[in-house]
Amino acid sequence: MADRAKVEQSVFDYLKPRLKQYETEHAELTRDVARSIAKVSQEADDRVTERRRALNRAVEQLGSCEAAAAEAEERGESGNDCGGYRRQVAQCQAELERAIRGRAMIAEAAAQFRHAQSRYTNKMSEILLDGQKLLRAAAERTEGYQKASTYVPGTTLLSGTGNTGGGLILDSGPPVGLSSNGFGGTAADHGATGAPASWRDRPGVETPAWLPAGFALVPLSAIADDGGITSIDDFADNPNKHPVRELRWAVNALDEVVLPAMQRKDNPLDYLERRDAEEGLMGARSYAQTYRGFFGGDDAVALSPLPNGTFDVTNGYHRIFLLREAYADHVPARIIGG
Repeated sequence: MADRAKVEQSVFDYLKPRLKQYETEHAELTRDVARSIAKVSQEADDRVTERRRALNRAVEQLGSCEAAAAEAEERGESGNDCGGYRRQVAQCQAELERAIRGRAMIAEAAAQFRHAQSRYTNKMSEILLDGQKLLRAAAERTEGYQKASTYVPGTTLLSGTGNTGGGLILDSGPPVGLSSNGFGGTAADHGATGAPASWRDRPGVETPAWLPAGFALVPLSAIADDGGITSIDDFADNPNKHPVRELRWAVNALDEVVLPAMQRKDNPLDYLERRDAEEGLMGARSYAQTYRGFFGGDDAVALSPLPNGTFDVTNGYHRIFLLREAYADHVPARIIGG
């Protein structure tokens, strides 16, 4: 049974990043399709604009011809034949109408595709969530067995990057009965005191320079209070009334786009707004709004340090739940007090 538990744990270590990778690839594909639709729509708009300008030029030329013909007639001279200009105007009108019809067809097809894509995205989100739940439940059962049987795995399967797969890393750990401090027992057994004097010194808490003042990356494991949010069903009481699918989108966007932009860009909000415009994103499903939701004003996740070394949640229970669901390690939060 111990061997079986060992194999199962390696499977979990392999599958967790694969689920995340699949979710990332799906999001990238969705963005690529959105960019393609935006490009085709822009080309259709440009074609209509071009045809309208051509019609205006033809109308002006016809007007000039007719004015010259009228002046010649007043002088008793034979006027110019404007038939060619009239045919040009008619041709330009027909081309403009075709361009407008083509643009309308593209817009209708794009709307139908977005509707189908939205249904597909929602279904994929449900499937990924179910997969994550199954993995979590199986991992918890295996971990429970390992603890009960005092089994300590000797190897862990780590995921690789890209398509290169994973590799094995040996981690024998300390000898049985000997703690990591090398003297036996736990740190508390040897006179260790309570929580650090400052929340900044707590294990796992990070305060990189690119975060706004007063914010930190706090380990989710240091947040003990779940606020009663233990499943998606508990989101019905969300006072902000944000749909779960929108919050899930924001959590993924935070990890994949917003935080990397904050690390690499001098003005991340400007960059995110430009990217929203390029990808046709707006409202709750936009990178700029995600940035404001996590780092702006009263909407930010807010935590208060407790004397026992953990953090109490002042705001953000729902997002914290979704970050845990997505196997995130940290949450960006505004620290209150301490």
